Amino acid sequence: MQSIEDIYFISMPDRHSLRSRLGQMLGSNSASIPPITFKTLQPLTQMPALVELDIADTAALTMSLSELETLLSSLTHLKALHLNPSPLRLNESSFGLEIIPAVGRHCKEIQEFSAFFDATRPIPLTSAVDAATLFPALVQLCVSVSIITQEVQGDVAIYLSDILPKKCKLSIIGTEWPGKIDDREEDVNLKWLQAIMNVRKYMWHQVSDMIDPLRQLRHSERVKAEKAVEEATHHSNREIEELCKRLAHLENESRGDAR
Repeated sequence: MQSIEDIYFISMPDRHSLRSRLGQMLGSNSASIPPITFKTLQPLTQMPALVELDIADTAALTMSLSELETLLSSLTHLKALHLNPSPLRLNESSFGLEIIPAVGRHCKEIQEFSAFFDATRPIPLTSAVDAATLFPALVQLCVSVSIITQEVQGDVAIYLSDILPKKCKLSIIGTEWPGKIDDREEDVNLKWLQAIMNVRKYMWHQVSDMIDPLRQLRHSERVKAEKAVEEATHHSNREIEELCKRLAHLENESRGDAR
């Protein structure tokens, strides 16, 4: 039997019991429960042996990237991390694409990672760190219905093809909330919500389809560049040899004239 040190699951129906365990007092009205923040999750920093953390809530997480990294720096043994990938509020997120390498920097054992983020934010600069070094164990990244637009699809695909290891698959499937969505969130228009989800899923599938060809193109360009460098080096070496021969010939002629 796995203990709380092994797996920690946080879901909306269990929020009262969660807050009780974390030493926070809440009222009985679930509608008044505030979003999950860093303060909510901070006690988890005292659970360094945690291997799986699954957070599911109708509202997106409310915390900064630095706060998330503070949390992850204490949870370095995580193998599965699901940061509320399918909230019902789909119009904003505290995170951009920078959340992905942030997880890789702290959780080297991570195999599955899912999150809801805003891919329309500025694309982070890629570092010189190899993808296999950043994510030595990652096999699945689930983007669910993260925010994305047609204008950024290409840039997002290029970025992901650069930082994700070859063995990692991009997944678009996220949490499915039981029951009727409009019963849980009265102000959410179900048809609008479904339309947004379908469009984003389609866009992410297109991004997924671009990743392998981009990797192949990058590899091909790298091979071409290496070949060009090799040819240039060979040509340069031949020129140096010719110059050395000419110099030696001139020196011999100079000695002959001196005699």
